[in-house]
Amino acid sequence: MVTALVVTIFDIMTDFNMDEKDRKTGWLTPASLSAEDRLKKSQEIAHLGSWELDVVNNILTWSDEVYRIFGLQPREFGATYEAFLEAVHPDDRAAVDAAYSGSLRKGRDTYEIEHRVVRKSSGEIRYVHEKCEHVRDAAGRIIRSVGMVHDITGRKKAEEELRNALKESQRREAEILALQKSSNAVLKYRNFEDATRTIFDSCKNLIGAAAGYVALLSEDKKENKVLFLDPGGLSCKVDPFLPMPIRGLREEAYSTGKAVYHNDFSGSEWKRFMPEGHVSLDNVLFSPLVIEREVVGLLGLANKPGGFTENDALMAAAFGELAAIALLNSQTLEALRNNEERFRSVVETATDAIITINAHGNIVSWNRAAEYIFGYLYDEVNGRPLALLMPERFREFHQRGINRLQSGGEAILIGKTLELAGLRRNGEEFPLELSLAEWKTKQGDFFTGIVRDITQRKRMEDELQRAKDGLEIKVQERTEELKSAVALLQAEIAERKEAERTIMFYQEQLRALISKVSVLEERERKRISEHLHDNISQNLAISKLRLETLKESYPAIARDLNETQGLIEQTITFVRSMIFDLSPPVLYELGFMSAVDWLVEKLQEQYKIIITFGCDKSLAEPKGEAGILLFKTVRELMMNIVKHSEAEKAKVSISHDGNNMEINIEDNGVGFDTSKIDPLTCKSENFGIFSIREKIKYLKGAFDIESKPGEGTKVKIVVPLG
Repeated sequence: MVTALVVTIFDIMTDFNMDEKDRKTGWLTPASLSAEDRLKKSQEIAHLGSWELDVVNNILTWSDEVYRIFGLQPREFGATYEAFLEAVHPDDRAAVDAAYSGSLRKGRDTYEIEHRVVRKSSGEIRYVHEKCEHVRDAAGRIIRSVGMVHDITGRKKAEEELRNALKESQRREAEILALQKSSNAVLKYRNFEDATRTIFDSCKNLIGAAAGYVALLSEDKKENKVLFLDPGGLSCKVDPFLPMPIRGLREEAYSTGKAVYHNDFSGSEWKRFMPEGHVSLDNVLFSPLVIEREVVGLLGLANKPGGFTENDALMAAAFGELAAIALLNSQTLEALRNNEERFRSVVETATDAIITINAHGNIVSWNRAAEYIFGYLYDEVNGRPLALLMPERFREFHQRGINRLQSGGEAILIGKTLELAGLRRNGEEFPLELSLAEWKTKQGDFFTGIVRDITQRKRMEDELQRAKDGLEIKVQERTEELKSAVALLQAEIAERKEAERTIMFYQEQLRALISKVSVLEERERKRISEHLHDNISQNLAISKLRLETLKESYPAIARDLNETQGLIEQTITFVRSMIFDLSPPVLYELGFMSAVDWLVEKLQEQYKIIITFGCDKSLAEPKGEAGILLFKTVRELMMNIVKHSEAEKAKVSISHDGNNMEINIEDNGVGFDTSKIDPLTCKSENFGIFSIREKIKYLKGAFDIESKPGEGTKVKIVVPLG
């Protein structure tokens, strides 16, 4: 029956696979081959062999394809059932014999089984599927068994590869989910211990370690202070919170800043450092917590069945980075809380009312002095309109101002000190002095006013006025009193002259302060840019390299890693641009004139304006504060040109006459009316010129600006050399 079926299949296959030439020549037609040849050919095509066992005489006959599958030659094979079992894999012989013998004992006509065979010629293991059918005589006794053997090694290998791929996919999914959970913990928890506990548990469960801990480095950098310990259910008689010296494998992790592991820790030289009663350690892994290139703690794991791998070290390093970020976030939030408390302390102890409103004119902040002055508690005014504190006659003007701000207009009272009238809770009006400031956030614009109750001062002014009026009457009545008044006036003049000298002194102090602030600002810019370069830029570069390593190790997620790597490269470019915008390193490395040359090239590239630059090569570089202040001055002037002048061309030149350095900057832009620049005022539109003028005066130099509408602008700066 089996033989007939295989021959029929072969007939159908050959009939469908013959082309026209084959049909004409008769090549490989069913008629041209015997039934036995067709059987052999069909078995070869289908990798399907057949066998027949004479049960009575124990004579076994195999087809050629079975010999090929089993890797045997006919002369190497004893034609018996026992010889067949010898070709079966030793681990599968009992199961095959039980299946065949059991079918005979139980009288079943068929059985199927999958097992392995070992090719004698090469030792290769092959997988086969075998199906047997028993033939009975007229009395119903089994006299012959006919079987088919199908080589399923290819299918088994494909199934194994699929299982391995699925296992790898599941492992990667578990890693991503664990990292995602840990990343969420960094954002979710303000407390470092809470965030790190989630990160540690995710890392331990992912890697499969039984125990571990997280520790931070002591202030003297000599000991490990355990934050929390997970002994993995084992007994530990040592106090887990006792500081641990930095030595052994821990020291290697601290010194290299990389994850390290040892899979025979119990047999290593470091076991001697373990105190009596410590948890037994078969293997250990330490991943450092690094902040600003400095190791500040460790994430430790231990007792993983089968030992740790390089991938475990890589994943532990990733979780260590997340724990370090959580620590940095915790430290930053603590600093912010401290700053907020200091600010709140200043506000609450101020004697003037400090009130903040939003862009809708509603009160959002109110200190104790405001409660005392106006008579309202904070809960009574929070969220209510500021107009509550104004007499009725001022409310319409106030509302027009709020409407103007909401439609995009400017706040015209910012920076001014005004005398207005306020309204207490009991309905009493009183005079007040108001100074208003504006600040912008992502939540919108806010305005903070400092309010001073000047009732007492006004009372004194009124009394002074009445005294003055009385004095004038007395002067008219009495000449002697006039002399006394003149004397008083002279004393007042002297006092005013003294006040003028004081004002001149404070002007000099202000000039120095402006220059110092400019220098400090530039140094702070430099510090921030160095911080960005040394930390964020380096960390991004390291992350990029690590992604490259991951991409080589896990090609299945190479596309996602490529996208992430692209985002990191964009971030690196953005950070580098920010570093140069904050504080160009060329100013400190090559000097003032090289920095100006760099600035000119940068502005030409960014704003598409033609700028020529010339300088005297023999001119000595200004040093220290002078170089910083001059560079900031040139930068401010050049930014005014590219942003406001609408110029197509500009020119910068630096020269000297032996005693002084001369800087000339000019453009062919729209120009402006210089008569509108009042050097004695500090209006927002004039403050840049005022600041530049004061910085040049601080350097004992001179500043001159020439411009007319439509005729461009020329600026000349002269400062002493040295």
